[in-house]
Amino acid sequence: MSEEIIQRNFSFCLKIIMFSRSVTKNLRFKIDNCPDKGYYESFKVGVDKLCHECYMKIVDFYRRQISTITRNIEVNNSMETDLIEINNLAETSESNISTNL
Repeated sequence: MSEEIIQRNFSFCLKIIMFSRSVTKNLRFKIDNCPDKGYYESFKVGVDKLCHECYMKIVDFYRRQISTITRNIEVNNSMETDLIEINNLAETSESNISTNL
């Protein structure tokens, strides 16, 4: 997604982001610590566009979240596969024990 598209949709997205307290605090922290404070002071009602540095910080944060979610999905899939294999081994062992008795 290009910066222009994200900037254009940011006003709408900010309303959605406000429902998530941790993201809102993170976003407010980034805005409060933005080196270009004048950029935000020029807006009368909230923030409807980001300076480039804040935009990039949020994009990086988003990418890290997606990366973490992807890793968690991979780990869960791997654990499920391992559990299936363990279950199959247990069934095979039980079958072999029954046959040997």
